[in-house]
Amino acid sequence: MMRFLLFAACACLYVTPVYATTIQYVGQLAFINNPLGIPDISVGDMYGGQFTYGNSASDVTSPPEFDLNEAFYSFVGSPYSATVSNGVATVTNNKLRMDIENDVMMDAGFASFLTALHGDTFTEGSLFDSWNINAWPDAALIDPPGGDGDPDFYTGGGTFFSIDVTSVDSYLYPGTDFQALPPALGGNNFGRFRLVQRDEAGNPLFDATGSLISLTAVPLPPAVWLFGSGLMGLVGAAKKKYA
Repeated sequence: MMRFLLFAACACLYVTPVYATTIQYVGQLAFINNPLGIPDISVGDMYGGQFTYGNSASDVTSPPEFDLNEAFYSFVGSPYSATVSNGVATVTNNKLRMDIENDVMMDAGFASFLTALHGDTFTEGSLFDSWNINAWPDAALIDPPGGDGDPDFYTGGGTFFSIDVTSVDSYLYPGTDFQALPPALGGNNFGRFRLVQRDEAGNPLFDATGSLISLTAVPLPPAVWLFGSGLMGLVGAAKKKYA
């Protein structure tokens, strides 16, 4: 019995964390469309938080959707969640969707926006790859007809937020397969943070965009693995005792 209990404890310890990936981010606002003059949001504001989602395509909570150069992977409900905070207030959403784009042609508007945001020169017609993850409030419709992962196409009130990494190296991805981790920032990879607030009718209150300052994967704490190794040692000792 002791041997069984120890084995079960170790199995739970090693298997349970595997279903999810967590990444942490920090973003700084650069552009704000705030027609109603909502207070407490300004250019230069810093936001941070994290996204916790599945670590493989088999973890998605609804079948993946595929377009010519894009694929969508949804993660809805516990244990998946995302947070955004300005250091004073924190919002948590439980609807997430990852978008993977491969060899998409940059239009003039997107090229101009990226140039203004990052200070580099982006060219209309160039190809890019991107990794994007969005988070929606529970009251919002996550995938209405015509939606493409952009909060502009989603209904319902609350706070919507997303991060994405656009790579002007179109060889970053060979296709639109699931990617557990975003590309590293720097070099040809440019990160963006977006925050959108809507009222209950779905009308936009403000739409803010900025650069990603940092983006890191969260490893399983070493103490957990140490504890797991200790339990495995106990299993070995139990085997000797009861052999």
